Amino acid sequence: MDRPANDLPQSAAVADFNRDQKPDLVLVNAPADFGQGNISVLLGNGDGTFRNPVQYAAGVGTTSLTVADLDGDGNPDVVVANSDTAHVTTGALNVFIGKGDGTFRTATTYDFGRGAASVAVADLNGDGKVDLAVSTFDRTTIPGPTTVSVFSETVTARSAHRMHS
Repeated sequence: MDRPANDLPQSAAVADFNRDQKPDLVLVNAPADFGQGNISVLLGNGDGTFRNPVQYAAGVGTTSLTVADLDGDGNPDVVVANSDTAHVTTGALNVFIGKGDGTFRTATTYDFGRGAASVAVADLNGDGKVDLAVSTFDRTTIPGPTTVSVFSETVTARSAHRMHS
């Protein structure tokens, strides 16, 4: 089944965003002109089909996403890695906190000064909280990542703590 999503889908993840026990999709989209990207959320019908996408604005140069319960409320949240691809002078994570009904709060942006190529989640330091690992690059290392930045502690709409990079 083909389903229109947006300009250039870059990455996809599956989670139950509205607690109906049916898998939903989220896609990160990068516009062809390297402008502001977005995510598309497609709620599942449970039969392999999906409702029309709902889009939320993300940063410039969106590249990848991951899903995890970042704030411990039991609802899946979405983290998007992005970079200013035209200049690769900045990078950021956009964090979309899920409301549990298939919708999300407006993204909170955490700038960290390098381009972000990919993002992953796990409890990397064994404290029982989700950490984020982001492969990063700068203008001199295009096309590939050169470092991994790790953000520890639970990322919420209010806080993010960098562990090391």
